[in-house]
Amino acid sequence: MQLRSIFSDSPVNTGHQAGLDAIKTISIFFMILIHLYEEIFPNPDANVSGFISVLEMLDGPFGAPAFMMAMGIGMVFSRHNTPKQLITRGVHLLIFAYVLNIVRSTIPGLIYDLTHGGFDYSEFIYRTFNLDILHLAGMSFILTGILKKFNVNLKKIFLIAVLMQAVGTLFLSVTVNNTFLQYFLGLFIYTGYMSCFPLLLWYIYPVIGMVLGQILMYVADLEHFHKMLISICLPLFIGFSCYLISTGAGLTAFYTLEDDICYKQSLLGAAYSAIILGITMPVFFFLSKNHQLHKFAGPCHYIGSHLNAIYINQWLIICWLEYLLMFLQVELSIVWLAPMALVIYPVSIWLAKYTGKFVKKYL
Repeated sequence: MQLRSIFSDSPVNTGHQAGLDAIKTISIFFMILIHLYEEIFPNPDANVSGFISVLEMLDGPFGAPAFMMAMGIGMVFSRHNTPKQLITRGVHLLIFAYVLNIVRSTIPGLIYDLTHGGFDYSEFIYRTFNLDILHLAGMSFILTGILKKFNVNLKKIFLIAVLMQAVGTLFLSVTVNNTFLQYFLGLFIYTGYMSCFPLLLWYIYPVIGMVLGQILMYVADLEHFHKMLISICLPLFIGFSCYLISTGAGLTAFYTLEDDICYKQSLLGAAYSAIILGITMPVFFFLSKNHQLHKFAGPCHYIGSHLNAIYINQWLIICWLEYLLMFLQVELSIVWLAPMALVIYPVSIWLAKYTGKFVKKYL
């Protein structure tokens, strides 16, 4: 089939994207798993290291990268994408990110410290100012809004994102000793474990999503487009993986927590995650056509529409649970990781009925 029959000269695919909902649904689950692993199971049992390896490998592309690429696609399809609206939403996200820090970590941490012998200043600062994906989301919206304000087109935004990634990589060797500078500069460059998603290294992900979203808008034949996409990305994925294994680098190069590799994103990592997204989207698209699986479309759409609220809910549950277990001096085996995630996920979704309106009002 010729490309001309797949693509239209004008935007025709501007409605709801079911595949995007499915990606968000998977992404948030893997993020819950990795957050639980980070916060409650810091010393996993050696006999389940294989399970942890699988978790770290899958969360690498399917967690935060998929979350941010999906956000980029959403930017394109949103009706609220003027420069002012993007900047305003970014500021709200950035403020809300610090509010979430206070509610999920600062308050329970302060309660724990005061009931266990005193106040830990360094921990107080870390809990309040450590940088997470909502900070990145806010910064990404602000930067995108500024670029659109100056009429920078998407091709140039992509080149800027690539250049930012290269510059951000150069700053990996920079050491920042001042505590407050670490948290401020950590919004832009990697300054240690407290700056998980610096803008320079991670802006490439929402931009990849924006590029994909822009392409999707002009797709007239979705079925043949997804066949074309997987026919391109699957061989690339196989070749990419074989190359990494043959050179000895291995797939650990894209693990989530392995030496903070995920946070020190590279163009190689971004390309690998984009290729995996290019496989995942067609898979979800064709699965959605199955009559038996079509019933999951509604729940996936609900999750996609309330993603921010669900993300916030799961963090509140996990962090308050962490301090409760610390207070009770209870240590859980890693075998509880998956069962806990399977409980926290639906509870976070259910709570979105009550928190979703509040979150949407401000975000």
